[in-house]
Amino acid sequence: MGKLQKEQEALAEQSSAGHDLAPPEYAAAASDDSNAPDAPPPGYTPGPSPYEKVPVGWNLYYKAWSMRTFHIGPHADQPVFALELHSGLLSSRPFLILFDGADAKTAPRIATAHRDGLMKGHAAITVPGAAAPEKLTVHSRRMNFSFNVGSGKETRREDFEWRYSHGKEVKVLDRWGRGWKLVRLGADGGGGGGEGQDKVGRSARPHGESSDGHPVVAVFADNSKWSKTKVARFHFVGAGATDEFGEPWAMFVTMSALRIWELMMNARASAAGAA
Repeated sequence: MGKLQKEQEALAEQSSAGHDLAPPEYAAAASDDSNAPDAPPPGYTPGPSPYEKVPVGWNLYYKAWSMRTFHIGPHADQPVFALELHSGLLSSRPFLILFDGADAKTAPRIATAHRDGLMKGHAAITVPGAAAPEKLTVHSRRMNFSFNVGSGKETRREDFEWRYSHGKEVKVLDRWGRGWKLVRLGADGGGGGGEGQDKVGRSARPHGESSDGHPVVAVFADNSKWSKTKVARFHFVGAGATDEFGEPWAMFVTMSALRIWELMMNARASAAGAA
């Protein structure tokens, strides 16, 4: 790879969107390599997933002897998906490819994410059940998307927003970590960021609700405990842990969380390179 192409890739990944994502904070004294399956976090919906393919809670794991392939599942010994990362600003290949199985060499592709624009963190995500790729729009520490949820006559388009957080919902998922919470904004065009709405302090708001009164439907956090394999944690919560929104939505949310993690990883690499 030539020097110019490397510089172009660095510019793309170090855009304002990626730069504003804080690298994770690690608790060096804690260990997270237990062989026991992970129990659902307290207060989060236990039991089987309401979705056919997507677990209600999953972790992201390094795959041995691979720098670009990862496993996704409720536990390291229970991989459900394989994830491949690809770089290259000028390449037409998706930068995230999710495979329906643990072996990326034999399992079929189930979802992909392409860059949507050269110098931004925006992504166009393709998932089964959606008529066309849907856009994840990146704005500093908030990421927005709209998606058709429900089924049949109950299908409607709703807005959602990932927000950077170290509040109650994220701390249940990872006590020491900071992460992201997915907020349900409601009907398409309902706006984002809580503009024009009264906000309450973090200690005063109910668990599972944002400071501007919107329900939280998923949480995602970089794994703050030291681990040889576990990279990040995810869990659907509230209405997200039911079948209200449908399987395509759950797959899109999974891919959007993986995009967030990729941006965080790039931000960490940029910070290390600048040190």
